[in-house]
Amino acid sequence: MVGFFHQKFGGLSGDSLGAINELAEIISLLLVLLWLRLSAW
Repeated sequence: MVGFFHQKFGGLSGDSLGAINELAEIISLLLVLLWLRLSAW
């Protein structure tokens, strides 16, 4: 992801780090929900 932000925006900024953090939170929450659904069987 760092390479993407460096190529598109010329480097990392607070906004891009915040966006990476939000994506990580969403992915982790979705994985937890998926794990809970699959473990209910």
